[in-house]
Amino acid sequence: MDSKARIYDGIRGGLLEFGTVDIEPGGVAADAKEDTTVEVDGVETGDVVFMTAPSDLEDDLVFIGAKVTGDDEVTVSIKNLASSETTGAEKTWGIVVLKTSNED
Repeated sequence: MDSKARIYDGIRGGLLEFGTVDIEPGGVAADAKEDTTVEVDGVETGDVVFMTAPSDLEDDLVFIGAKVTGDDEVTVSIKNLASSETTGAEKTWGIVVLKTSNED
């Protein structure tokens, strides 16, 4: 599933950038892991990303992790622990980006 997101309500341009992004994981098959790719402006290959799932994430969906997979691209992994498909609604997630390059 692809979603578009951006860092907002945060600080940009430093070694650490933080804010929130809206992510809609969509349907996650029973007992399966789903990778959702989101567009995050300013993220670069080599940066490190930390994310926090919303407190109201759907029952049976578990946030596994996130990684930068390209310029302006973060992939978020979610696991469905249920024995049937669970559909995730769009929610606001916390994000921190550790910039690995410092351009002048």
